[in-house]
Amino acid sequence: MIVTHPVDTAIPELKEGYDDVVAFADFCHFLCEGATRDQAQTLVDDARALLETVRARLVAEA
Repeated sequence: MIVTHPVDTAIPELKEGYDDVVAFADFCHFLCEGATRDQAQTLVDDARALLETVRARLVAEA
């Protein structure tokens, strides 16, 4: 199982995109019997960081 953190955003497309990345990472982790754990976790962490950056910019522009 990939470690994730709750994501709260008012823009559904951002939440859906993040959820898609997490699902993809979990699926790859499952298919490779955990061999891709580090890569999958990095993908999730990078997606979360990207989401936070985008949200911060949107809030700053508002």
